[in-house]
Amino acid sequence: MHNNYYFLRQLTVALPTELVGTRINACFSQEKDELIISFGPNHLADTFTIKAILTANFSSLYFPSYFTRAKNNSINLFPEIIEEEVLEIVQHQNERSFYLALSNHKALLFKLFGNRSNIIYFEQEQAKALFHKKFPKDIELHLTHLHRQLMPDKADFLKNRPAPEKVYPTFGDLPGLYLKNKGYDAATSEQKWELIQEVKISLENPSAYYLVKLNNQTRLSLLPLGDIKNQFDSPVMALKEFVPAYLAEAGFERNYKQASQNLQRQQQHAELVIRQIQKRLKALQTEASYAQTADVIMANLTNIPERAEEVLLYDFYQDKERLFKLKATETPQRFAERLYKKSKNQQIEVHQLQERLKQKEEEYLEAEILLQELSTIQDNKTLKVF
Repeated sequence: MHNNYYFLRQLTVALPTELVGTRINACFSQEKDELIISFGPNHLADTFTIKAILTANFSSLYFPSYFTRAKNNSINLFPEIIEEEVLEIVQHQNERSFYLALSNHKALLFKLFGNRSNIIYFEQEQAKALFHKKFPKDIELHLTHLHRQLMPDKADFLKNRPAPEKVYPTFGDLPGLYLKNKGYDAATSEQKWELIQEVKISLENPSAYYLVKLNNQTRLSLLPLGDIKNQFDSPVMALKEFVPAYLAEAGFERNYKQASQNLQRQQQHAELVIRQIQKRLKALQTEASYAQTADVIMANLTNIPERAEEVLLYDFYQDKERLFKLKATETPQRFAERLYKKSKNQQIEVHQLQERLKQKEEEYLEAEILLQELSTIQDNKTLKVF
């Protein structure tokens, strides 16, 4: 719920203490999809920093206690807001966005819409510049047009009984789970309405900000859900704890998935090569060897007509007559010599194939063992060995 309207509503109540009266002294990006804004000073501290993380997979605000600007690969952005004073913070009603109202009729809008999150600079309530230019329609946004009025009707609810997220689209997924745990599904229509109103009151006036583990994922919640790992009185402190925990978890999952995929690919490649080698060895074992054919030719030199292209001879290895293909331009002795040479090469090939088969079987077994070990790993430090 870190980008949920109800959380942002609390955050924008807490931030004025840190920001109102300060001036923006830096605004830059030193990593893709991240913007850092430094404010200061005020009566509480020399500086306050907002780090906006706006990637396609994760977007959030973070408030690092300190930061070091990189000497390279760092670019200044929104230069128009430097030295402007923060006058107030305005939360849009029922929307996941707010803006910093700055001096000289300037503003900085934080639009925290999941994978469409963006930061937009305004002058005289007109959008002038975008952080993420991949959302060109954001330049058409208006500061005062983002408010939404939600006035659900109880009589309509009792008649149609829509899902909670239809009644209050601002709820998100966690309040729905919370309601389910409170017996929402089995409740009467009147009881459902009352439960929804109770949850709305809790979201508007949270008793704490919870860091929870839910469905194997770290979440920030305004409601006590799942496995509660920690709880905070301040939304700012909650984000300071949540963002590093979430990113570390996401990094582990990403690295774990990559390690697993690499080992599976290694195992699959080894298995494919093993099948190919076994197929070739089987073919070499079932075919009549070049040496045996040469032996039969040499034992029947007097029975082979001159310049014959084929001849029916008794194969004493297989105890039956067999048709042998010859070359009319080559004597039987010369033909047999060539076969003996091929036989030697064939034996070398068999030896090489057997060595390679052993190597690939070891690779397959090693990948299998590592995959089993990987399934027990739960931290990035141990994962690095993979």
